[in-house]
Amino acid sequence: MELLPFIDVATGGSGVAFPATIEKAVSGIRGIDTVITGHMAAVQTWADFVEYGEFNREFLAAVEAAHQAGRTAQQAAAELTLPPRFNGYVGDQRLPGLEFLGPGRIAGNVDVIYAELDDGT
Repeated sequence: MELLPFIDVATGGSGVAFPATIEKAVSGIRGIDTVITGHMAAVQTWADFVEYGEFNREFLAAVEAAHQAGRTAQQAAAELTLPPRFNGYVGDQRLPGLEFLGPGRIAGNVDVIYAELDDGT
């Protein structure tokens, strides 16, 4: 089970750039067997990390498609559908002590991406 990333826009995080950043890491880094993607994430194999990048790319593509179709961010989050191979990715977890993160990660990440798309960034 994987966690969606927390996109910290206050420190320069970008939901739009995140998948491309992971893809750059995947294409540019060699000889790694183990990856820790962030706080509270499980230790991953390199193949897991590659899949994590694919998941984030699919997530962005689905959100962009909903945005282009004129759906609201709330509709996009509620209707988000990704390939079944990503069913193990948890989106709306509420982890004890992390309530400050705000809405569930799916809704929060969709909101971040929508704001970026609306701003043209």
